[in-house]
Amino acid sequence: MHKKVFIYLITFTINISLTTCSTNINQPIITNQVPYVVLNVGDIKQYKSDVSDLLVHHEIMGTVFRSDGQKVYAILEILFFNKIGYYDTLYAFIKDDFFTLTQLDTVDSNNINPFSEERVAKVHPKDNDRFLFSNTETDSLKKYFTVKMIDSLVTPAKTFYNVAVYKKTGVNYVNHSSVYYAPQIGHIGITLYNDQDTANILLSYAKMDKNEIGIYTKIEDFKKSNN
Repeated sequence: MHKKVFIYLITFTINISLTTCSTNINQPIITNQVPYVVLNVGDIKQYKSDVSDLLVHHEIMGTVFRSDGQKVYAILEILFFNKIGYYDTLYAFIKDDFFTLTQLDTVDSNNINPFSEERVAKVHPKDNDRFLFSNTETDSLKKYFTVKMIDSLVTPAKTFYNVAVYKKTGVNYVNHSSVYYAPQIGHIGITLYNDQDTANILLSYAKMDKNEIGIYTKIEDFKKSNN
C-alpha cells in the first residue's frame, strides 16, 4: 500500500467551521444535524488493518497559519507498516461546511487552486450528496465525492451508526476505496479494494476531548510486537 492511500484518514480527524479569511476556528453552521467530525487540539485516533501489521496514528498537535493568514490544524500522522515508520504533518481546516486539506504555502500562484486544497468530507453530509474534490482547470481531471448513508459500521473501537460513506468518481477514474465518517466522531476508517483483494483500515482507538473509546496502542509496544 502506498502512503498516499492514507491521505483520506484524516481526518481525521476532522470537522468544524471556518471562513477563508477569518482566523476564528469555530464558525457555526446553522443546522439540526450533528457534525460528522469534531476537532480538538490533543485529539488522537488510531487505525489498524485487518490484513497487515499497519498502524495509523493521527494526533492534532495545534494550529498554525497558512501564508495567506488562514488558520489551520496541524495533524501529526505516523504510519507503521512492515516494521517501518513514516512521519508526516497534515494541514486541514473547514470552509463552507467542507473538511479541507491544504498546503501551508502556494503551490502555484497562477493556479485557480494555489494552496492545492482538497475537500475530503462534509461536516453535515446527506444521502446522495455530490461535491467537487479539488478545483482544477481541466474538466477531465476533476474528481467528485458522492455520499451514501448506511445504518452502521463495526470497527475494533466500537459499532457506529448512521455512517456516511464517501466514494470518489471522475472521468476515466476507477474508484478503489470507501471512506467512512460517523456523527460526533469524524473519520472512522477506509476500505481499499481491487478485483482480487479487500483491506479494511478501521478505527481502533479515539480520544476526543476527554472521552476515549477502544484500546490505545503505544507506538513503542507496536514496534516491539512487530519485530
